[in-house]
Amino acid sequence: MIYSINNGLVELDGHRVKPDILFKLGKFTAEMDGCELTLIVSKRPAELEFEFHLEPSPFFTLYFREIKLDSNQVNSLVQSGYFIADKKRIYFVSDRLREYTFSACGELRLSGLLKLLRQLYGEGLIDAFPSALINQLREKQSKKICHEKLFVRELYPYQKEGVAWLTFCAANGVGTILADDMGLGKTAQVIALCCDVLEHNPTGKILVVVPNPLLANWIREFVFFRSRS
Repeated sequence: MIYSINNGLVELDGHRVKPDILFKLGKFTAEMDGCELTLIVSKRPAELEFEFHLEPSPFFTLYFREIKLDSNQVNSLVQSGYFIADKKRIYFVSDRLREYTFSACGELRLSGLLKLLRQLYGEGLIDAFPSALINQLREKQSKKICHEKLFVRELYPYQKEGVAWLTFCAANGVGTILADDMGLGKTAQVIALCCDVLEHNPTGKILVVVPNPLLANWIREFVFFRSRS
């Protein structure tokens, strides 16, 4: 019985072999890149290393014993939790490591990316935590704050910086706290954020949650800062 390798995955008669069945094979013959190979299934879970890159957009590369995994190896890892190394051995990874690999190779919003980086760094799977990541992403994603049509008042420079931070967090699905002292215009910054969101997406929905005694004040503030047109 000769198996075949397609995009890093072991198949038999055109059907993918289930990982648990493959693990029990131990040793088998497979055709790969036109050559017949004898593959041995390693019983010891493989350890991987991750490397994070910011350019051109955030992504990870994976390494096994300091050798970068190719696209077929990464594909088989994500799909079935194993990869073929040196055309000799099949290595499985733990469920935990497979979950990290799945996350690293998928679409990650900023909150998920930060969580994954912390997990990888905490377990020694990545050399360093990119402490400047937020600032680097802000520079890459910097966009002109767009609320001039709906927001008619002028903001102070520190308030403009606050609105820029709020719009960055909103665009990346990250919660944040605006902790300016009382009287420094937090309400104005939040209203400017709402205007920015609505100018980019006029049908967008925004929920403002405030105590009942403050409802009249917020309505008054929106009337004061919004465009009359």
